Order: sequence, then C-alpha cells, then structure tokens
Amino acid sequence: MVDESEYAWVPEPAPEPRRPALVLLQSLAVLMAGVLGFPLGLLWQQSAPNVPVLIVQDGAVYNDPQPEQFMSGDGWFAVLGFSFGVVLAVVTWILFRRLRGPLLIVLLAVAGTVAAVIAWKFGRQLGLDAYLKELHSAPAGTELGKPNDLRVQLLRWWPPALEGVLLLPALGSTLTVTLLAAWSRWPSLRAPRSTGTPEAAPGIGPEEAGGPAFS
Repeated sequence: MVDESEYAWVPEPAPEPRRPALVLLQSLAVLMAGVLGFPLGLLWQQSAPNVPVLIVQDGAVYNDPQPEQFMSGDGWFAVLGFSFGVVLAVVTWILFRRLRGPLLIVLLAVAGTVAAVIAWKFGRQLGLDAYLKELHSAPAGTELGKPNDLRVQLLRWWPPALEGVLLLPALGSTLTVTLLAAWSRWPSLRAPRSTGTPEAAPGIGPEEAGGPAFS
C-alpha cells in the first residue's frame, strides 16, 4: 500500500511581514542610487567623442555643419543609461526583498530619472572649462574638441524636459523589475523563510518525488 501521508503537499507559508522602519530605510537607499549619476556622467563623457571645432577669425565653427558626434553622444548616453537601469533593478531586487512590488517600480523610476539628470548635468561640464580657455586663446586655424552634450530641450516650467534619453534609465529599471516579477514563482514576490519541512509541489506523485512506489 502507498502511504499518501508521506507525500502530502505542504501549502506555501505566509511570507515574512514587512517592517515599516526597514522598508523606509531600504526605500531611502534606493532613492540614494541617484547619486550614481556622477560616475555615469563620467563614463558617458569618456565614451562619447568630442565634437570637432575649428577656430576662425570671428570665433569658432563646427568642422561639419551637422556633426555626427552629437548623435554618437546621444547613443552612448542611451546605451549606458538603459544598462544602468537594468543593473540597478537587478541589484535592488536581490538586496531589498521587502520592496518588491509597485513600490520598487516607483522608487526605481525616480532614482533612474534623478541619476540621468545628474549624469547629464555633471558629464557635460567635464572638460568644458579647459575647452573654453583654449577657445579664447587659440589662434585661428586651430582645431579643438568640444565636450559632447545631449540635445535636450529646456522648458521654463520644468528645468529640463524629461524626454528622450533622460528617461531610459527609468525605463530600463522598471522594465527589468516587471519582468522579474512576472517570472517570480511566489505570488507575494518574496520567497517565504524555510520552515525545515520538505515541501512537495501539488500533483507530484510518489515516483516523481523519489519515494518507493509500494510499501
């Protein structure tokens, strides 16, 4: 005879309750990820090519009426920003289990947007002082490299318009969290603590569980 009690299915235990103080601290930690925009801006400015500028008698002009370096700068920011959002989402998903859910999506969207603005504002200033100094002292015919910049429109009521590549870090992080939540095996998105009792999935018989077929 088969001892069915030996292979009884154990229901999923309740997930660990959230602690408001710990959730608040973890939320602040995710929001502080916005300061990572400083190294992101440095990496962007080092990766994007400078725009070639030619010194003339009346000032300076671009060597090309439509320099392709501007598009390259946008492209590098897009790739680095989206990758930054994906990595940030994976790290926070692993480290901050209690935040999994809609709250984590909102926090990552805010942190990614803040990081993008910081990266843009900080990155565009790198090397700019040296460029301006050479611009005013170099003789005509000298070729200079202007630090790259994003083509972002500025609005009076919103200092910068959050559009285009500035939204890609937030898009990468929220999209990644959504996919991780869709693939999660737990309805609560947080695996319950192990109780020390072996569990068997419903529908698994004695043969699949590795037990004897007959007693």
